[in-house]
Amino acid sequence: MRSRRSEGLELGPLYLDPSLQRSQDLPELFCPTGSVWWARSGVLRRARTFRVSHRAGWKMPWQRGIDIDTEEDWALVELLGALLRLRPAEGEGST
Repeated sequence: MRSRRSEGLELGPLYLDPSLQRSQDLPELFCPTGSVWWARSGVLRRARTFRVSHRAGWKMPWQRGIDIDTEEDWALVELLGALLRLRPAEGEGST
């Protein structure tokens, strides 16, 4: 589920209005990565879902939030890692 994030870091539904809008006109998009989740067990038992109210979210670089579910996903991450190792670190110029 794609989410928008409030000033208080709370995640909510992306589309409040069911009308179609151009994606360029929408606010910045946040997507859960599954990298870290925590919640009170009673809340999850009552809701029977991870999509509960008053969730918070933090910004993470997309390279650290890649979802790996298949061997193909793993191969893609290995390729990305190899490409990133070839690139100079930020702040380093070529000499």
